Amino acid sequence: MSIRNNEFMNITITDPVKLSDKFGSYISYKINTVTNRPGLVQDRFVTRRFSDFVWLSKELSRIFPGIILPALPEKQTVGRFSTEFVEARLRGLERFLQKISNHNEINKSEQFVLFIQADDSSFTKAVEDSKASKPKLPSTAMKWFEGTVNSIQNSGKAEIERTAADDQVDDMQAYILSLERQMTSISKNAEIWVRKCRESSLAMLDLGQSFTNLTSTDSDLLGQNISELGKTIEQVSTLSNSHAEAQGMHTEEPFDEYVRDIISVRNAIQQRQDKRSAYADALTDVQVKQNAYKKLSGVSGKEDQANQKQQLVVKAQAIADSAKLEYDQVSERLLREFELFKYQKAIDLKNILSKFIENQMNYYRKAEESWLSFSPDAVRLSVTPANIRFDDDFPSAPLFSPPPPVPNPNEYTSFPHDVDDMIGV
Repeated sequence: MSIRNNEFMNITITDPVKLSDKFGSYISYKINTVTNRPGLVQDRFVTRRFSDFVWLSKELSRIFPGIILPALPEKQTVGRFSTEFVEARLRGLERFLQKISNHNEINKSEQFVLFIQADDSSFTKAVEDSKASKPKLPSTAMKWFEGTVNSIQNSGKAEIERTAADDQVDDMQAYILSLERQMTSISKNAEIWVRKCRESSLAMLDLGQSFTNLTSTDSDLLGQNISELGKTIEQVSTLSNSHAEAQGMHTEEPFDEYVRDIISVRNAIQQRQDKRSAYADALTDVQVKQNAYKKLSGVSGKEDQANQKQQLVVKAQAIADSAKLEYDQVSERLLREFELFKYQKAIDLKNILSKFIENQMNYYRKAEESWLSFSPDAVRLSVTPANIRFDDDFPSAPLFSPPPPVPNPNEYTSFPHDVDDMIGV
């Protein structure tokens, strides 16, 4: 739940439903929003599909360059309609929206509000309008752009003086590179561990059923205890399977999401680099146009052409100033976002580890209780002729006589003449 200045917003996702359209099948999700924010419907639900979440993420990234957006669940082609995958995706999408609702800069954006409040027809129209309104360079602008590119290629790109922000971004990239390697390793091993936990629970179930089947024809005390042992193993197997599911949800999924969040950081860094390149291109264009103006400035009979070149310099400078402003804004946003990223991820990591330990303790405590509930008589049971049921044509005696005692070589000063004397027969 997001709470800011007595305003709150609680977003949950429920009721995944498989639907179809002319393009194929998909899953629809019910998004429930409860809030007291002014201007919003206080209790509202809408339905969205995964591609709608992708649209929201792309729009927020485009409008707020340098923002570190929460990661969306990964796409999957095979098994994308399985219950396990749909439920895991639902949890990931819910975390995605909850994190956006907690973000001060984007939680009031038009796109986010539209996503959680608009009805289906209004939302579909807004998505189509956004795709149609994406800026396209007109022919005159394209000619200017091509001329600028040619000028840059001919004269070389302008150099931008390094700042403290550049050093911070360099440190950020080194940190992210190291963190990505470590988290990828943890995520991979968590996935392997959860898979082996599931396999172990199935193996325990088979073992328990085998013990139970072993005693299906016996009713003696030993058989009853073996049957009880089989049932106890099956009970522990159920606990083990629940434990594996819990660890998949609370350990494997968060670490996998952590790796995708790191990719979001790299995307934000790249957006800053794109703005830096755009600013450098704009500065280069200013230099090119200034040189063109200088060639005509003061030349008799070229006053009109010089004035035109001067106007181009003014326009190019305005574009460069705008590019610098965008670059500075994105740099500031990125540095601010990265500090929030590190702070939030430290909290997330602490919660993941705490939940991991809690799940481990709960599992082993319940498993211990299951084993302790197993009849103590079974542990103390001694197998004697009285415990074993024999058919009438068998004597009531042990099936095997105890082996003869092993002679002590030290009792003999010489090897006995008769072997029978040695074995006591």
